[in-house]
Parts: sequence; structure tokens; C-alpha cells
Amino acid sequence: MFAQSFHFQEIRYNNALDKSKTLEGNISFVKNGLLIDYTDKKQSLHYINAILEHTKDEKIITLDEKNAQRIKEYFDILILLHDADEKKLEEDFIVEKDAQTLLLTPKTIIKNFIKKIKLTKEKNELKSVQLILNNGDLITINISNEIS
Repeated sequence: MFAQSFHFQEIRYNNALDKSKTLEGNISFVKNGLLIDYTDKKQSLHYINAILEHTKDEKIITLDEKNAQRIKEYFDILILLHDADEKKLEEDFIVEKDAQTLLLTPKTIIKNFIKKIKLTKEKNELKSVQLILNNGDLITINISNEIS
């Protein structure tokens, strides 16, 4: 499997503070994981073989166990969505779809913090992933183009 890389914009909305934060970067799907490199923050998250490494300003940052576990779960979802394993999706989610949108409602333990996941496609290409969290927060990832 070859790495497949995309440029993205991530918008994190914090409901409690009523504030949004926008980040840009590149995401690469690689064998047994994914790599996220934020272009404007000099930080990266690499998740390979279920091991998460967070680097900022070329220093490894230790995440507390709860945050690390949540990030790993988000990344597992992104990998599952990228791999488009419909059988696994239907095991883990209630799936509703139309021509442009796929709405996923979690059936597993992640339903404790993710209410829904909305995928938007354009010409059969994934253009955005929106995580709707139970606390009212939103994480929207807009995918702009594949990097050659």
C-alpha cells in the first residue's frame, strides 16, 4: 500500500467557549496508520501500529492517557473512513446515506463522546468529515486536494 496524502483545513469549534480554531496541514495514510503534520503550528501527530507520537517544535510531547486514547480513537475512525470498509462501518455505526452525504451514528463505546459523523462527498471524492461531539463541540476536516 502506497501512502496517500491530502492537504486539509481543520476547524475546531468549542461550544462552551463559543470559539473556533482553524489549523491547516497534510494528512498521509500509510501502512498501519496515519501521519498529520500541521503546517502553521510546527507540530505533528503520527499514529503507527497503534502508537501515537505528538511532536511540537521538534520535541516529543507527552499526552495524558485520556487525551491520547481519544486521539487514537479519532484516528482509528479516520483510517476506517479512508479504507472505506463498508462491512466494518456497518458493524460500528448506524449508516444513513444519500448521493452526497453519509451520516454515521456510533454503536460502540465511542458513542459516549461522538454523537454523529457526517461525511460529504463531491464526485465520489471525500471532501469533508465532521465529528459532532456529545458536548456540542464540532471538528470539521475539509479536504482540499491530494498531494502528488
